Amino acid sequence: MLLLVAAIVLIVIGLSVAVILSRRNASPFSQSVVNGVVETPFVFGVGMNKTGTSSLNAALNKIGVPSYHTAEQGAELISRAALQREPLLTHFDPKLRGFSDFPFPRYFRELDQQYPGAKFILTTRDDSDWLKSRLGHDATRIGLNMPFDYRGEPYQTDAAVLLAEKRAQENAVRRYFQDRPEDLLIIDLTKGEGTYEGLAKFIGVETQQVGTVKHVPCATRKRANRGRTKK
Repeated sequence: MLLLVAAIVLIVIGLSVAVILSRRNASPFSQSVVNGVVETPFVFGVGMNKTGTSSLNAALNKIGVPSYHTAEQGAELISRAALQREPLLTHFDPKLRGFSDFPFPRYFRELDQQYPGAKFILTTRDDSDWLKSRLGHDATRIGLNMPFDYRGEPYQTDAAVLLAEKRAQENAVRRYFQDRPEDLLIIDLTKGEGTYEGLAKFIGVETQQVGTVKHVPCATRKRANRGRTKK
């Protein structure tokens, strides 16, 4: 009888330890079920900047996916989490579900591992159009006395280097998800390939928004609050 009681106690202790460890190791942003309903999965835009990431961010917000388009502050928060070996979204507003622009594309592997069930969207664009937009964007920032990119490095002006970086990023994402097509959506918003209905279906949410997601060039877009961080 005493042996039976002791065995039961050991089992209970073991289960308790397992629960504690699982909670400790779980990401604070992992998907969860609330009242039997699965929350919106995380959505990560993993295309290079100037491929329509701002337009994607706006579209996600319109279909009810609270989203953040990374600025310098966001890059700093991600770097801080990476250096502290924390989940990459640790310092962002926990209400957010969508993230795009740098440096998220560089961390697509880690994001996939840290946030199971997440969806990834690779925005792409014709190389020549992208290069013109990218060089114009960087030249504007340099003209505003902002000579360094989010990594703290001088802006790259070599077209060949920039194109190689874009192609390497897109090829890496395609290879990584080649056996999981249900988790990766590839769209060129400049060609009208994205629709609100298509985005919602891919992510698994319902929306009343219909029609084509318009690509709005940065030069014609008003600067606005691009996202939120954890308060």
